[in-house]
Amino acid sequence: MNLPSRASVWRGLILAGLAWFHGSALAQRPLGIDVSHYQGSINWVSVAGSGITFAWAKATEGATSGGDDATFTANAANAKAAGIPIGAYHFAHSELNTPASEAAHFWAVAGPNIKGDGKSLMPMLDIEASSVSGHVGASSVSDWCNQWCNAVSNSAYAVGLIIKPVIYVSACNASAFDNSIAQWIPWIADYNGQDPQTGTPWSVCSGNNRWGTWDVWQYTSSGSIPGISGNVDHDVFNGTPAGLIFTLLINGDSSSVVSSSVPIGVLPGQTFTATITMKNEGTTAWTNTGANPYKLGSQSPQDNTTWGMNRVLLPSSPINPGQNVTFTFSATAPATAGAYTFAWKMLQEGVQWFGQTFTTTINVGNSAAVVSGSLPTTAATGQVFTASIIMKNNGGTIWTNTGANPYRLGSQSPQDNTTWGTNRAWLPSSPINPGNNVTITVSAKAPATVGTFTFAWRMLQEPGTYFGSTFTTNISVVLPGPGTTIASYTIDTNMDSTSRNASFAANTTCGFMNYYSYGVPSPTNSCTVFNRDIRYIPAMPQYGFTAPSRAAAVAAQPAVPFPPPIPKCIYRPPVGSTSTIGPASEAMLPAA
Repeated sequence: MNLPSRASVWRGLILAGLAWFHGSALAQRPLGIDVSHYQGSINWVSVAGSGITFAWAKATEGATSGGDDATFTANAANAKAAGIPIGAYHFAHSELNTPASEAAHFWAVAGPNIKGDGKSLMPMLDIEASSVSGHVGASSVSDWCNQWCNAVSNSAYAVGLIIKPVIYVSACNASAFDNSIAQWIPWIADYNGQDPQTGTPWSVCSGNNRWGTWDVWQYTSSGSIPGISGNVDHDVFNGTPAGLIFTLLINGDSSSVVSSSVPIGVLPGQTFTATITMKNEGTTAWTNTGANPYKLGSQSPQDNTTWGMNRVLLPSSPINPGQNVTFTFSATAPATAGAYTFAWKMLQEGVQWFGQTFTTTINVGNSAAVVSGSLPTTAATGQVFTASIIMKNNGGTIWTNTGANPYRLGSQSPQDNTTWGTNRAWLPSSPINPGNNVTITVSAKAPATVGTFTFAWRMLQEPGTYFGSTFTTNISVVLPGPGTTIASYTIDTNMDSTSRNASFAANTTCGFMNYYSYGVPSPTNSCTVFNRDIRYIPAMPQYGFTAPSRAAAVAAQPAVPFPPPIPKCIYRPPVGSTSTIGPASEAMLPAA
């Protein structure tokens, strides 16, 4: 015997309630309202008792939090608790913002209340007079609305919901639309005084009817209702209560991922066990019998058989709303090594996919991930140093440091280079099992020339099969230092990264052109030819390279490009200084 679904029970309750409210007039059009902070605190139980059977509440306006409605969360929760299905609506400013920015903001605020809980209506986009005056980021107002609706629909689909947004617009403002808007549900505003049970919002501007019909009509903005202080917008659905449910209610199936136990790596062709626990977040009981049973199905791409099958049956049923179910199943890895997506989602066969998707990556064969590295950022020419690199075995193989094909760390950029004096580093121990980390020490020697060099390493299985991610960084190779200290100043020949982009100044002393500098001056001044780095502690020093002029300094250079003649750095203390180094004192800079 097949039990009725929770969605069917919910729909039956709503229809029964409608019959109670309308009595013999069950076939009448259902009545609703739309609200915002203007209505203040609402007694939704009283609203439900008055015969209102659906509602929308304002959630957002524009693209920032300044337009968020402070009453939305309470209205959504309290309306549902009172048995009134409710939707969230967004007040558009297409004349100011892109559809993507407004859709993203709407979903961030309203998304948590848009559910497959059997109590949520389709989200609505409110297009007022200001909105039809512009369309930022779109070719037309219709294009703007289409982009917004598609973006929100995609956000909903990402959490397993299939929706079709509603477009709210006045009959006459619909002139801004073209026929492409007809793909969305029409909600038309027209306060023409007609009876909502028999009238139509297209009594005016009927030439703007891009849909050829209407689904919701806002027929007045000055109506009153028990439970609400003051006026409130009144709406009517063009159809029966059952039609409202199937047109406007978001489907009652929903699920979320609770937990999983899946290996991070396996061998090619290996059979392994995976466990995935899902929660029934909807209003429908999941069953494993009948023509449309509930199952777990493969994703990325949908229905793939990468792991040997594409369906997993419910282990038992029914799985009622709010309950968890654990799927435990055997899967077989592909025969070819690589990184593969392992993704699964709930579905009702022959009906739809729904809910969150469980997804992870399983590495088949060899794989490695960089965890961290510890090494100097600067080294002197020819300096010997050690670097520690931690790698994680996230594949399906066991790393060993013995045998004909041991695992090692190998140099990269370019592959197998010996820039750092070696191109291999051995595992310190073995085996390194899948899921474990290993710290590998590289004994390196800096190049003999100054510059910035790439330091990059990757795992391999000899004789040269590299795999996994690459650890990479840059190391600055500089001349040995430090330099000569004079009083509180340091004349530094160590060309390092702190020497770049510094400032300098010029003055004349004793008839000579002087420069004092902290850092290497720019190529346009006289000091550049000496290529020295002068740093100061704690303030800018009063010494510099002496040269009659830039032209004379350049002319004094030898034919060889480097090093230049050793210049003298003259320390000239400020006037009134009590420094122990006198005006005639001088210090020789060592050659660079």
